[in-house]
Amino acid sequence: MEVLNSSAQHITATCMEMKTGLKKWELPGIAYLLKNSPSLGTLTVSIKPSEKIKLDDFQKKYDFDERKYWKVKFFSLQHLKKVIIHNFMGGDEYLDCGQSAGKFIRDHDNEFQFVKFLLKNVVALQIMIVKTSSEDTFRELAKKEPLLLKITQRILSFPRASPNVRLWVS
Repeated sequence: MEVLNSSAQHITATCMEMKTGLKKWELPGIAYLLKNSPSLGTLTVSIKPSEKIKLDDFQKKYDFDERKYWKVKFFSLQHLKKVIIHNFMGGDEYLDCGQSAGKFIRDHDNEFQFVKFLLKNVVALQIMIVKTSSEDTFRELAKKEPLLLKITQRILSFPRASPNVRLWVS
């Protein structure tokens, strides 16, 4: 879904903090903010539970595949040098610590796709810090399986536009 508005105002902020669940119907708003923030130098994303939104007719008319959302987006974030993501793979109200790490990672694909989009498209990026969830259920799952290793390996496998970007996953 693309928001079409030729009179959109540019946001002159150099630093932006977003609190989002990175859920399907939040993605167009996030893309709009980033697209219209050409001076953005630092982006901080705090992942939190999303509000339940009743969309009915809107959802039927404007539905899109959230798994592919960031694959078709491209816009310049030429000044973005630092990205910090808090509570990565967190923000779920009901986590099942009995599930496998693989399923848990698949359930959080929107977060990985967002990180992949930034790494693939932000040429000036120097630092990306990804801080995983500190929620009890996440920590319990991480004790059973090498979850942090799997997260780190997946993020490190993403292509990068900036050859000098330093990645921290913790």
